[in-house]
Amino acid sequence: MAKHPISTLLRAPAGPIDLFGVDTRATPGFKKGKTAAKEAHAQLAERVSALQEQLYAEGRKGGTRSVLLVLQGMDTSGKGGTVRHVVGQCDPAGLHIARTINRFEEELVAGGTCVVKCFLHISAEEQRARLLARLDDPTKRWKYRPGDLEDRALWGDYMAAYADAIERCNTEAAPWHIVPADRKWYRNWAITRLLIEQLEDMALRWPEPDFDVDEERRRLQAIP
Repeated sequence: MAKHPISTLLRAPAGPIDLFGVDTRATPGFKKGKTAAKEAHAQLAERVSALQEQLYAEGRKGGTRSVLLVLQGMDTSGKGGTVRHVVGQCDPAGLHIARTINRFEEELVAGGTCVVKCFLHISAEEQRARLLARLDDPTKRWKYRPGDLEDRALWGDYMAAYADAIERCNTEAAPWHIVPADRKWYRNWAITRLLIEQLEDMALRWPEPDFDVDEERRRLQAIP
C-alpha cells in the first residue's frame, strides 16, 4: 500500500512536461511485484465497488456529485484494459462511459463532479511488443490497425503534443496524473487507488431512508 497518496505520486508537475523523462516501467507507491499487485488489486476492487455504490445511492436520493475518469494515451496504452479491469469492478447501473473535452471541466467540477484525468504512459518499445502480440494472436488481430504504424513514425510529435496538452490543462480543479503503463498490473492498481482516494475524499455516507424502517418491516412480515 502506498505510504503517500497515489494522486500525489502520479500528479503531473507544474510547468513544462517531459514525457521522455518519465519511466514508463516505474511503479510509484508499490514496491512489490506483479503477484502481490494482483492480490492487492483484488482487495481494492471490493473497496472501490462499495464506494461507487455509495455514490450511486446518493445520486438516487437526489445527490448531484459524480466522478469522471478521463483516460488518454497512445494505442495499446491500456484504455480498454483499464475500463475492463478497473471500471468493470463497479455496478454498471451507476456508470456512463463517454468522451469529454477540457473546456467543460471547470463547469463539471463546480457542479459536483470530481474529474480524475490519467495519461497512460507507455514506451515505444512496449507498444511494439503489444502490436506484435496482436499480429501473433488470431483472436486479437481485429484490434490491429495498419494506421498505427503511421502514428508510431510520429511518436516524438505525439509525445510533444500530449505533454503540451497536459501542461495546459493541468489545473487545480482537474489535475492530470501520469501513470506508467508498461506494466499492466501496476496501471490497474494505480488507477484503482486513484479512484478510491477521490471517492474517500468525498466523505460518502449511505443515504437515510425516507420511510419508517420498523413499519416497513412489520408490513413485510405480515404478508404471507
